[in-house]
Amino acid sequence: VSQSRYGPAGGFHEVAMAYNCVDGRVAVLYDGSDDVKQAFKSAHGEDWITGSCDYLLFKDGKLFVDDLKTGALFDKDPAAMAQNYFYSLCGNKLFPSQNEVDATVTLWPKYPIENLPERIPGEISQSLLSKFEELLVRTYKKYKTNPMTLRLGSECDYCPIASFNKCDLIRNQEKNV
Repeated sequence: VSQSRYGPAGGFHEVAMAYNCVDGRVAVLYDGSDDVKQAFKSAHGEDWITGSCDYLLFKDGKLFVDDLKTGALFDKDPAAMAQNYFYSLCGNKLFPSQNEVDATVTLWPKYPIENLPERIPGEISQSLLSKFEELLVRTYKKYKTNPMTLRLGSECDYCPIASFNKCDLIRNQEKNV
């Protein structure tokens, strides 16, 4: 499968990102093993939101982010996904631009491959990125003044904080067993 068919070449794959809800700083880790990237994300405290962008490129004044969905059933507009907004916001802070962000999703079938991968296009305006950042900060402030009560659930199996045993819920449960 030709990369050129699925967007611009170059860029970075699996970029760990962190956004600070207090001051808007962004931290990134471009290289490293999965364990190193998980440790990077876990090292950021509760003022930070973290994630991993599947593909990030800034070229000719334009930011390009892509979320890879391997074998997933998918029917959302890439420009309506909070995940792509987050990657676009972080990328735009790293590579400031007034242009719209190309925020796409690539559907990659599982092997044995029956269909070719498909890229679903989307664009996010600077205005919408600003509104998204305002929403993040507003939600963070609401959380800080009225903390949520967290409960253990099956989703904890996928949480990087739980996997590094930094979650108070997990630690408290282990003490009570």
